[in-house]
Amino acid sequence: MKHLSTFVVCVIFLSLSSIAAPEKIERHVSTELSADQIGVYSFVLKSYRTLLKPTYRDMLAEAFYLEEETSPLDMSGLQRDRGCLNGLDLEALPKARIPTVHRLFSSQRWLPSYVKPATEAKCQDSPSSKSHICWRTEGTLSLSEIVFDKSRSHALVGFGVHCGLDCGFGRIVVLERVNGNWRQKRICGEWYL
Repeated sequence: MKHLSTFVVCVIFLSLSSIAAPEKIERHVSTELSADQIGVYSFVLKSYRTLLKPTYRDMLAEAFYLEEETSPLDMSGLQRDRGCLNGLDLEALPKARIPTVHRLFSSQRWLPSYVKPATEAKCQDSPSSKSHICWRTEGTLSLSEIVFDKSRSHALVGFGVHCGLDCGFGRIVVLERVNGNWRQKRICGEWYL
């Protein structure tokens, strides 16, 4: 019995590290982006002034920090052929359990020169704070993976500004390619912290 309880305690402690460290979540990481993906990400980075709410837009005006990797696009609240996806014939989503994300700072020459990696963002908590948790940081932009329609004329993408544990804003939007240029067509959802 003593050996069984020791084993159970060891299993619990070993599993805690995977719960407490979300950066350890398994995913495929790629640095290869298609021309269409670069076009969508470039549009978001250059159009952040009109895509973001003023408070969050202004955070990026002083220092534009970008998360080093994209995140999977969470489409759990969206229904195909309904709401904001109405009329879009989206490409099939991969059935793989392990999502693919893209590393954005690994020899990506298309990134604008004003974009800096999020690891350079600074914590803005009060110096007298005894907490080791940074509740507010300089704003950092994150980008999701992109889902295209079959004609590659529409793209669904998410982006957000994270500014600490109690501050953030994000959107999922449908973009449309018109005469070779991307533009926002409609908003599918927003979130706030």
